[in-house]
Amino acid sequence: MKIEHAASFHRERALVLLAVSIMLLFALSLNLSSVVRSGTLSTERAWQSGIGFLVWASCLGGVWFVAQKTAPERDPYLLPSAFLLMGWGLMTLWRLSPYHAQRQTIWLVISSLVMMAILKAPADLSYLRRFKYLWLSGGLVLVFATLIFGANPAGEGLPRLWLGCCGIYLQPSEPMKLLLIVYLAAYLAVSQPFFQRAVGSKQRLAVLAPSLVMSLLAVSLLVVQRDLGTASLFFFLSAVLFYFATEQRWILLLGGMGILFGLGIGIVLFDVVRWRVEAWLNPYADPIHRSYQIVQSLIAVANGGLFGRGLGLGYPGQVPVPHSDFIFAAIAEESGLIGSLALLGCLALLSLRVIGLAMQSEDRFQRFLMIGIAAYFGGQSLLIIGGNLRLLPLTGVTLPFVSYGGSSLLVSCIMLGLALQVSHSVQPKPGILPNPTPYLTFGGILLLGFVAVALANGWFALYRAPVLLARTDNARRYIYEQLVQRGTIYDRELRPLAISERQKDDGVFVRRVLYPPLSPLIGYSHPVYGQSGLERSLDEWLSGERGYRISVILWQRLLTGTPPPGIAVRLTLNLELQQTVDRAMSGQRGAAVVVNAQNGEILAIASQPAFDSNRLATELDSYLKDANAPLLNRAFQGRYAIGALGPPLFPKGIAALQLRDVRALGLPDGLMDGRQPASDEEITPLQAACAAAAISNGGIRLPLQLVDAFHLPNTGWVPIQAETGSLTVYSPSDIELFLKQHTDLTGLHWHLSGTVYNEEVQPTSWYIAGTAFGWEGTPLAIVIVLEGGNEAAAHQVGEIILNASLSTVK
Repeated sequence: MKIEHAASFHRERALVLLAVSIMLLFALSLNLSSVVRSGTLSTERAWQSGIGFLVWASCLGGVWFVAQKTAPERDPYLLPSAFLLMGWGLMTLWRLSPYHAQRQTIWLVISSLVMMAILKAPADLSYLRRFKYLWLSGGLVLVFATLIFGANPAGEGLPRLWLGCCGIYLQPSEPMKLLLIVYLAAYLAVSQPFFQRAVGSKQRLAVLAPSLVMSLLAVSLLVVQRDLGTASLFFFLSAVLFYFATEQRWILLLGGMGILFGLGIGIVLFDVVRWRVEAWLNPYADPIHRSYQIVQSLIAVANGGLFGRGLGLGYPGQVPVPHSDFIFAAIAEESGLIGSLALLGCLALLSLRVIGLAMQSEDRFQRFLMIGIAAYFGGQSLLIIGGNLRLLPLTGVTLPFVSYGGSSLLVSCIMLGLALQVSHSVQPKPGILPNPTPYLTFGGILLLGFVAVALANGWFALYRAPVLLARTDNARRYIYEQLVQRGTIYDRELRPLAISERQKDDGVFVRRVLYPPLSPLIGYSHPVYGQSGLERSLDEWLSGERGYRISVILWQRLLTGTPPPGIAVRLTLNLELQQTVDRAMSGQRGAAVVVNAQNGEILAIASQPAFDSNRLATELDSYLKDANAPLLNRAFQGRYAIGALGPPLFPKGIAALQLRDVRALGLPDGLMDGRQPASDEEITPLQAACAAAAISNGGIRLPLQLVDAFHLPNTGWVPIQAETGSLTVYSPSDIELFLKQHTDLTGLHWHLSGTVYNEEVQPTSWYIAGTAFGWEGTPLAIVIVLEGGNEAAAHQVGEIILNASLSTVK
């Protein structure tokens, strides 16, 4: 025994030192995070994390010293794992909310002192067994008192589940969990022999009736309070203890059915339950309101990835109530999948070790007590973590030892003290349990629960992370834009079109479009309104998520929690020509496209009227109410009837004009099916430009191109290579016949024009032109479409743009 005791002592000491080392590392990381973020060491954060660590270490040392005196043969894993969880939670709270962390630190001291007192109390726990009715009655009175004197520390209008005054509050439902476990363990320990000797269902029900009534009374009080998460946990604890007392598996099945039945009743009676179930089943249906919490929790887990952002370098504040209901999501974001799996491992270890104590105990009361405590540690952990990961509907329970809540921490520490006492008194002996099956079954269920949660954690942290992080409601994207310079968008001559400027007052970056008429094309990247245009389609490059070696991106995220600076993009646009096109289109409603027919480059593209990305926050309402729809990019998204211009522009059988392989990033794919448009069919100006460019290029179509190159680190400008080659779509006879019919007297260029009238929509005027065989320079094609049926205006605008294009592009 002495050898075993010495080995246990050394094992626990090593684990305690490991826990201290981890918490010291956490404290240092929290201090250094301010250096990474702002370049200066935050003295406030330094003393906060320092005090938190010292208080935690002192509490650990005090409890360990008392435990050495009163329970030297205790389980070596319970104390280190529980205090590691407490320290982890405390450091996370200091990072999230110093106000809540200060209160939690005080509760940690109180809870540690109470734990020391329990360790010095009689080891047989007779004081719990003897006064079981008194303990439970007192708990019920406290819960009932909240119906009359209840308050909520967060303010008025919220559930009144606390008792207290003068800034000190106690949530009676927390100690009620322990008192219910104590009562059921004591009652069932005495009743189990009678139940086993009972004959018939009536006698067995009579034996269990008092405990059933008391359990249902406790659950009913919580339902009246609308504390449905705790009520579900009470039902679960009761079902588990009844299962062990009766050793009947149907009790577990009945308990599960009871929870589902209660959930159904809750959906009918309580709006909050219905909303949470709807958010659980389909969180993406309403991610801004009812499902906001769960969606943001999943985004936080995804943002943590494998290694996490680092303590103090994530953005868990984007998740509502991160210090309490969603503290697991906060930890997963900053500690990553590896850290969250370690957290789950500690919780699983605690639960399973306590089940092991139950299996070793010869006293039925202690055995049932340990089972109840294991059910509390494991069941409540799975309930809240499962809610964070969308495995279960959200509940308002806390994560034992980790979440903010003095009442929860105090109860968890009391349970830990009781487990330490029992672990000291039990001795591993074979044959103590007449039937170990219930214990193995329950332990297996909890273990499967933790495995399921771990798999879900990995699913959202790794596999689903790209999808979640790309969501427009991921505010972290826009926070990064303020901290990290977004890539500049240039025209073909490296004239900047959109830049990120650092503000002098606060040092953050602000995105600005230098040529506002291009706003329909460039789009916007806004924390409230999301992304559009090239800002959306090129976001991975502009935000620094692509263009670097994966090792560089991971290292940058590991050090700073942010991606590297964004990659610059060079477009095919010619700003000088673009300005001419915009001036010609000023005051019109429509679109214009100029294409280099020889290589497919889009030289200018206009949509009028246009909005200003720089004024989106202040002018969005007026843009939305404007009947001219300035937010619509007419060149890409506008669909106009082509009418009689269709047959010459789209000969029959020409299926090769599909745009599914367009390399113009941000342009819609597959807009055409290659059929000859009927007179009432609608096409986009971009489709017309594709056909016109093929005609001007002698019948050879090249994929349209808007993005020319990316500026990669250590490499410079890297042009985009064509994914598809050229394709002959018009025969020489087709081209000769077309140009003979539509080329002007100079023989330099051709054009089509006309107005299409439609009873359902306003008339549309087209001007489609390009260079002919007589032109010796670069072949070009232009498309003008104006809403309103002003064919003369379309012809005038088209000639201005055509002449400007011919003089600009040689």
